[in-house]
Parts: sequence; C-alpha cells; structure tokens
Amino acid sequence: MSDPNALPQQELGAAVCIVDRVAVYTRHFPDRRLITWVDAKCREEKVFTYAEFDVEAQRLATYLLSHGLKRGEHIVLAYTPGYEFYLAFWSCLLCGLIPVPVNPPFSDADVEKFLKICVDSNSSTVLTDKLFSRLYTLKIRKLQVSQFGKRVASVFGQKESLEKTQGFEALQRFRWLTTSGRSVGLTAGKGSSIEATPLEPQAKNDTAFIMYSSGSTASPKGALTSFGNMNHQFEMIAQSLDARNQPTNCWWAPHFHDFGLLSGFLNTLHQGGHAVVTSPMYFIQRPTLWLDMLHSYEATHTFGPDFGYQLLIKRTTSKERMSGKWDLSPLKVAMSAAEKVRESTLKQFNEAFKYCGLDSTAFCPAYGLAEHAVGVTINGAGQPFQVIEVLRDPLEKEGKVVLVGDESTEDSRTSRLVGCGTPWHGIDVRIVHLDGDGAPLRELGTNQVGEIWVASESKTLGYYQLPDLSSAVFDARLPGEGSNSPAFLRTGDLGFLETTTSELYICGRMKDMVIIGGKNHYSEDLELTAGRHASEYARPGRIAAFSVEESGADTESLILVAEVLSVGECNRREAFRMVSDSIAAEHKVAVSQIVLIEPGSIPKTTSGKLRRFKVREQFLAKELSAIPGGNWVR
Repeated sequence: MSDPNALPQQELGAAVCIVDRVAVYTRHFPDRRLITWVDAKCREEKVFTYAEFDVEAQRLATYLLSHGLKRGEHIVLAYTPGYEFYLAFWSCLLCGLIPVPVNPPFSDADVEKFLKICVDSNSSTVLTDKLFSRLYTLKIRKLQVSQFGKRVASVFGQKESLEKTQGFEALQRFRWLTTSGRSVGLTAGKGSSIEATPLEPQAKNDTAFIMYSSGSTASPKGALTSFGNMNHQFEMIAQSLDARNQPTNCWWAPHFHDFGLLSGFLNTLHQGGHAVVTSPMYFIQRPTLWLDMLHSYEATHTFGPDFGYQLLIKRTTSKERMSGKWDLSPLKVAMSAAEKVRESTLKQFNEAFKYCGLDSTAFCPAYGLAEHAVGVTINGAGQPFQVIEVLRDPLEKEGKVVLVGDESTEDSRTSRLVGCGTPWHGIDVRIVHLDGDGAPLRELGTNQVGEIWVASESKTLGYYQLPDLSSAVFDARLPGEGSNSPAFLRTGDLGFLETTTSELYICGRMKDMVIIGGKNHYSEDLELTAGRHASEYARPGRIAAFSVEESGADTESLILVAEVLSVGECNRREAFRMVSDSIAAEHKVAVSQIVLIEPGSIPKTTSGKLRRFKVREQFLAKELSAIPGGNWVR
C-alpha cells in the first residue's frame, strides 16, 4: 500500500519552477498547513492550508490584473510584518508581475530610500496592507493641513515660503493599492473572472522578483532573481540541510530581507513544508516567542542571525530551560547567518539549551548574499560546526592563515574563526588576490585571504538598469581568461578556504557593509552623514567607516576615521559631537570610536577611491596619523 504522505516525485521532477511545484503539493495535499502566522503570545492569528492559500492568491492575482497591471510589470510591495505580504508576493508570481519587496517608510527619514527604490525599479504602483495604508493617509492629511497653514500665512504677508513637495507627500506620485481583504468575496467557478483571467508566471530564466540591498540610501541596487536561480538554490538547501521531507520551518526574519523571503518563505514552499512565522518586532519585544514557536509546532528547521541566538541565551534562565517548558529535540537545523557567526554564541547556546533536548550538531553556520539568491556555503545538517584559531598579525597584515602552534611567533593576538560550511550542488568558490585598486590578479590557494568569487546557477541575473556594474560584478574573470571560461560573481567579501576541509572562513567585507546588532549599514551612507554634518572640520570623501571586533567580544563596534581640514582650526570636541550625534540620529547606531587624522593621510587607490580596508588595517595596527587630541572613545 502506498504512503498517502509520500511526495509525488515524478510530478515534482517535471515542475519547471516553484509555482509548478506548489501546484503539485496543492493537488496532492490540499489540507496540509502551508503558513501559520502567530502573534506576540504565540497564538494563531492566521492559518493557510495549501488549498486555501492557492485560492486566495489566485483571487488576489485576478484583482491586480483587473487594475490594469500587466505581466512583466514591476510592482513595489510595502507591507508591515504579517501574512498579507506573503499572499501578495505569491499572487504576483502567479500572474507574472515582478514584485519588489521593500520595508515601508515609517518616518520621513525612510522616505528618501523608499523613493529611490521605487524610481530605480521603474515601479508606478505600490501594494500595501490596511495598517500602513492608514498610517500613510494620516501622514498625508497632516501635511495637507500644514501646507494650508503656510498658504494662509502667505496671504497675510508673512515671510514663510512654501516648501517643495517632500517627505510623505512625494509618495503621492505612485498609485497605491491596499490588498487587505481583496481576495475575499471574489468567487471562483464557471464563468467567473478568475477562470477568465489567465495567470501565467515569468519564464524560468526571466526575472521572478527584484531584491534590493538592505541598508543603503546612497545607491540602491536591485538583484534580478529568476525562477531558475531559486530552483538551484533550494535544491542546494535540500541537499545540505536535509529539507526534503516537508520540513516545519520557524522564523521571525523580516519579510523584505533575502534571509526571510528566500531562506524562509520561498524555500519552505519549494520543499512542501509548513511555515510558522511571526513579526521581528514581536521577537525583539519577547525573544522567548521564538522558543515557544519551535516547541509548539515541533519545528525541524529554523534560522536567524547571531544576535538572535544571543538574545535567547540572555533572556532565559537555567530554571526555565530545565523545567521542560521547551522541547527542542525535533530541531534538526538551526542556521546562523546574515551577520558574523561567533563561536561563543554557538557554544553558549548549545550548553544553555542542551536541557531542552537540543542536538549539539543542529547549528549550521552559513554564508550568502542577495546576489547569489542567498546561500553560497552551508555547514551540512548533522555535522559539527568547524572552528580554527589563527594568529591575527599575519592574517591582518599579510592575508596569511597561520594556525596557532604551527609557527613560532611573538604575536600573542589570536582569533577563533567559525567556518561557514562548504559549497554544495556544483557551487564553485574561488579566492582571488587583488591589486591596490581592487583589480583581480590571480587565484589563490587554500589558507590565503582574498576576495570570494562564486559561480553557480544561483547567481542572479545582475543589477537592474546597471549594465556596467553588472558586468563588473557578475561577469568577473581572471586576467587572461576568455569568454569561454566561467563567469564569477565578485562578492566583495574577504575570506579563505581551509586546506584540509575546504571550509569557507570569512575575514572581512570589501563591499563596505557594517553590521551592528543584525542591521546592515553601508559605510558610504555613514560617511556621507558624518561628512555632511561635520564639514566644518572634516573633509567629505576622506572619512572611513568600518567595524571591528576585539578578541573574545560578542559584538562589532563602529569606528569612524576622518581627515581634518586643518589641525590648528579643528575644534575636536565639536567635531566628535557632530559625527556621533548625526550617526545616532540618522542611522540609529552608536559610534564606538572616532579618530581625527592629519590632512592628506587617509589611504586612497591610484584612481582616487577610498581604501577603507587599508584604513581598518592601520587602525588595528595603531598606525593612523592621528592629530593631537584626535582620539575619542565612547
């Protein structure tokens, strides 16, 4: 007798894309749970079976098409955390619209980035939910009242001038559609509008959606992700993380981030699993909600950044963990990615939650990026994570990996690095040596630090409307290699492949991303803010922002190095205040240290580009040309 829960492998093998696979699951397991959205107390707020989700998504897709949207059109999705985003996103995939998931602008400071993404993606329509729609409407009404007051003042001869349209008022140039409840009441059946409207996704190798890099306000870049990219990525996850047998996946990562969207929602659908999801705001308010979800739904897979696991350690007591309140024995995989993976966190977590039945091999450190449909390397399920201890001096100054004990040295500084797994499913990872301008020179061997290059079918199609940058980033080849050689993605990250295991270790970020508390900040954005507010003392374009981590620390610290205009005329205290206050106000992150250096001393390439990594090296080696009294520590 056949197993009624067995996956229809022949039909799944014939599925061209994820939409086809989910249709197979829906036919065979219509009553299986697909999404369970829980509130802050782990109560079920909304449940979709595969059949229910399919019906509502088709109805919503029909609603969107009835408003004149065309297959292949780009459409921004600006949703607050909730199940409505997933329904809207899937509806777009069903009918061939190309969604652009974006964090909605909750404040005036967010509007600039939001506008840039809308304009850059060539989107004229924004989908949202009822909650944000109410907030947006309220903001517009307040602005209109304010503008009316200024017009009245102008009539009576006051000198106040009308400001140009800015902030939330600028968002009125787009068409906003609120999708909340739109899938209800649209009846299916013979002669219905649903049956009459053909729903057709994009072709396998066309763009399925556009994922914009998080954290940047200066120059948004949207990675064009195809259905083919997703097929390859999810097969890699299935192989490495034992995820084929209808996994139950729990997470709280933001829906507009590649981690939550690809590793969470879309991967769960591809594997025919059950997604148990909540808001990141609920998790931050009550971190044990994550444990409640894992326990209540007997989760087999979960994922999150390092700081999330740290919160679970800090916000629980040994008494709670030993009480039987949380059973984590069903958990096969706890992926850690999206920020630096720290050995101390993994070990402390394993020790703390062993009383909850946690398998010590459940942790799976990983490395990825949006330009590669996320995953590049993953520590396989059931395999202990790898840690090595290296000497910091040769690593930082020479890019050379020297294991502690391998060479006699007077350098007492060491770093313990956690491996981020190995490549799977044909993913090709290379380490490349660069010159002072960042141009590739040659491929490096194992245990040598260089830029990480990747080639695979998960590599996305490029950046939208940036052909020159796309060619440089997605079509990289070593000198002397022709067009017949593989084209690699330049990740902008520094790392090395360990000699005996081929494990990938991450050493730094050439792409100038600072990650503090799980949030991404582009160095360029931080530098622009500091330069704009402290231009009286510091030279714009000669300010470097980066993060450092001292040995044994659990968090990264933000460092700002700024070249002054004049040593004699620089008010140190005022410059420190301007830089720290502006960064805190605009980016919601605290600067740990500011170093003011002499004019003309900041490192630049021969082409005039700021060498942030070199500045970081000088900072760590205490080789910066700091002016007297130019060092400020929080």
